[in-house]
Amino acid sequence: MRVSGPFTVESLSPHRVLATDDPATSFREDALNTQDFTQMIIENLKTSGVQNTIKNQRLKFDSLEPFAGTWIHAVGEYTEKDGKPRRAAISIGPELRTVSPEQVKEAAKESVLGVGFDLLIVCGFAFDPHVSEEAKRYGKLTVLPTRMNPVAHHNFHPLR
Repeated sequence: MRVSGPFTVESLSPHRVLATDDPATSFREDALNTQDFTQMIIENLKTSGVQNTIKNQRLKFDSLEPFAGTWIHAVGEYTEKDGKPRRAAISIGPELRTVSPEQVKEAAKESVLGVGFDLLIVCGFAFDPHVSEEAKRYGKLTVLPTRMNPVAHHNFHPLR
C-alpha cells in the first residue's frame, strides 16, 4: 500500500546520462551520477518549490543551497504566510532504493543540531512503510517525507 500526502514538487528532467561500459570509468561515472541526481533534485526544488495540491499553495524557497552534511544535502529558507522566515533542511534518498526510517531518524537528528531547522523535507522515490511513524517523532521539527514520482514531471508526495 502506498500512502501519500497533498504536497508535490514538479518537473525534473527524465533524461539521464547512463554510465559507459568501460570499467575504467564506471566508478567515476557512478559518483558523478549520484552528484548529478542530488543536484537535479536541488535545482528542481529551487525552481518549483513544494506544491500542496489540496490547498493549492506552494512553498517557494527564498534561497536553497547544497549542504555538505551526512544526511542533509541542501539548506533552504522560505517565508511563512505570516512573514516569518523559516529554515528547511533537505535530505535526498537513494535514486534506486527506498528511504528507510533510519535515514529519516538520522536526518532529523542532524537537523536539530546547531542552529536547527523548522522543517525537514525527505525526498525519495519509495519509502519503507515505517517512515510515516518515524516522521512523527520529532516534536517541534516538522518532518515531511516527500515521494518523488519518476515520470516526466516528478511529483513529490509527503507521507502522512
